[in-house]
Amino acid sequence: MAAIVGSEFHVFAFSSETPLWSESGLFTMIKISADGRYIAVGSYDNNVYVYDRLTGPTPIQTYALGDTPFVLDMSADGQYIAVAGSSGDRNVYLFNRSSPTPLWNHSTSSYIYSIAISPDGQHVAAGMGSALYYFQSDNSTPQWNYVGLGSAWNVELSDDGGILAATLGPVLYLFNASASSLLWSYAVGDLDATDTVTVTGDGMYVAVGNKDGIVYLFHLIETGPEDAEIPGFGLLWITLVLLLALIAYKRGRMRV
Repeated sequence: MAAIVGSEFHVFAFSSETPLWSESGLFTMIKISADGRYIAVGSYDNNVYVYDRLTGPTPIQTYALGDTPFVLDMSADGQYIAVAGSSGDRNVYLFNRSSPTPLWNHSTSSYIYSIAISPDGQHVAAGMGSALYYFQSDNSTPQWNYVGLGSAWNVELSDDGGILAATLGPVLYLFNASASSLLWSYAVGDLDATDTVTVTGDGMYVAVGNKDGIVYLFHLIETGPEDAEIPGFGLLWITLVLLLALIAYKRGRMRV
């Protein structure tokens, strides 16, 4: 486990509250590989540093950007790092851990709000302004893009990169990314109401939270537009159903 606390980031083993080691600096974000070995950290000095948990607080790689790293993601094995800068560097970069030179970069005139790389490192998704872009890892030209309404604050990919879940403003979108097709969309609040989104590795479930404190869980069934427009269920409705069942149960007991 790795975490930024104040002007330091710490690397922990789950068995102890004492850090294995720490590093000082002004950091913006942190990602850790699925096996817990590699850590990528964005810094206000316009660099992304990669560390090996086994060798301690000396970076094994440094990636220089033209501005502060704003969004960052890492493949499951820590081999690939996708990153985008703030307003002064509106580029999506894909790096291989073995080299400080990007495999590619894609320039845009829009702010880049979100980025995701599939765990296998073969696909990259980015939210730029009010648009989504989907890349293959071997090409800086997007395979496809989709323009919606509202800022693209959240993007997530399934393990194989075939399912893309994203929010544009208050709307959750689900794509068959491999086929570049929109499966369905669902409004979960008012303008820019969505707060976070995640998708399971197999792409069968997606959860989205909004700023009203509600989390919705959807089941992804490709059965055509009629069914696809309907979410599997929302946690709000589950709570309501359980509450009604409890009231009915108590009333039944009172009549006995």
